[in-house]
Amino acid sequence: MAAFAAGGILTAAGLIRTLPFGLIKQADESVNNSTTVQGDDELNVPVAANTTYKIDAHILATDGTGTSMDLKVAWTQPSGSILSLAVVGPHTAWNASSGALEVEWNGWQNDTGTLTATRSFGSSNSGTFSYHFRGTISVGSTAGFFRLQWAQNTATVGNLTVKAGSSLILTPILA
Repeated sequence: MAAFAAGGILTAAGLIRTLPFGLIKQADESVNNSTTVQGDDELNVPVAANTTYKIDAHILATDGTGTSMDLKVAWTQPSGSILSLAVVGPHTAWNASSGALEVEWNGWQNDTGTLTATRSFGSSNSGTFSYHFRGTISVGSTAGFFRLQWAQNTATVGNLTVKAGSSLILTPILA
């Protein structure tokens, strides 16, 4: 459904349906010794029924031990939604002593689970790593929330931290 009909009147509701909605994480959040994905405290965006959104997410993370605990990621979405999302991030079990960052591509293609499958990426205490997500979510007839879920890929006594400054932006795509 188009936001504006030819010759129609621009309304506040019509304009709002075209604007991106995003969040920037305000505080660091850590998980210690757990491989069970948990909902991020801040990166949780409302989505409207029967709407498709472009996703642009940028996650910053670091681990406190340097033991390659790695980052495990999933997403929650309303029932009836379809997620197609690509991501690039550090390779799992990356060896910081190699001197060169190894990157890995991964993603979700037509994932319909309310909790998507998990994907894993590298982490390190030698610095903050950046993970970039781009794609779409097509929400079915049930509105709800699109939320980052994450954990350590390998349970380790030490903090894996998703950092303040991480962001999640959804922009409606109008048909």
